[in-house]
Amino acid sequence: MHARDTGPGSSVGPHLPILFLHGLGASGQDWEHQWPVVQDRHRLVSPDLRGHGHSGRGGPYAIAEQARDMQALLDLLEIPRCIVVGHSMGGAVAQELTLQAPDRVERLVVSNSLPSFRPNTLYRLREVAMRIAIVGAVGVRPLAGLIARRLFPHEAQRELRDTMAQRLGQISRQAYLRSLTALARWSALGRLGQIRCPVLLVAAEFDYFDARDVDQFEAGLADVRRVTVANSRHATPVDSAAEFNRHLLQFLGASRQPTAEAHGQ
Repeated sequence: MHARDTGPGSSVGPHLPILFLHGLGASGQDWEHQWPVVQDRHRLVSPDLRGHGHSGRGGPYAIAEQARDMQALLDLLEIPRCIVVGHSMGGAVAQELTLQAPDRVERLVVSNSLPSFRPNTLYRLREVAMRIAIVGAVGVRPLAGLIARRLFPHEAQRELRDTMAQRLGQISRQAYLRSLTALARWSALGRLGQIRCPVLLVAAEFDYFDARDVDQFEAGLADVRRVTVANSRHATPVDSAAEFNRHLLQFLGASRQPTAEAHGQ
């Protein structure tokens, strides 16, 4: 596993390390818009998940296994407790990690993600089928270009679009399909009540998801603060980095207070 490990923070105290988990087809590099605003106070760990970036392609790719990877990484880096920030598929891994090892997660930030990616609606089924068909027929690069245009449709976002297309196109066909299949089989819907730490839920106005899905996510969490970023799509930490970072810093600031003083009190 490849991981970026930087920053001056300790593994204890008010400035806990932050574990950043990226989305499907991406890599830890996608968190480059967040690193500058937190690196002065926090140790930052940004791994490439299985089959992504510079990490090996060995399986299995199940979300539960990827969460166990994160526990092993934290053990290796001697990090007993941290703040976890996950985007899309990384949000699924982040939830699973929190459920598997609640004592290791102080706070959880989930962006553009849900507690279940199972294709139980016609839209989700079509989305999964479309991706499998494109990757199976012509490979990852054409799909990467399509996704990048969906994420960054405006002319002013050309640089972001080109960068994302290039990065998403680097994952192997096998790794992408195995990751997509693993995500489509995962759900934490019946376990959300077990997540007791404070959660920041970042939604986007124009995400792939129906607002009712995010409502269900929010309703299942015990201690949650939800924000919806206007004019953002499925890459809020990138397309609305300044606003995402503002909410992240506010949430991290709250983490220096006792847990009993969580949002709403």
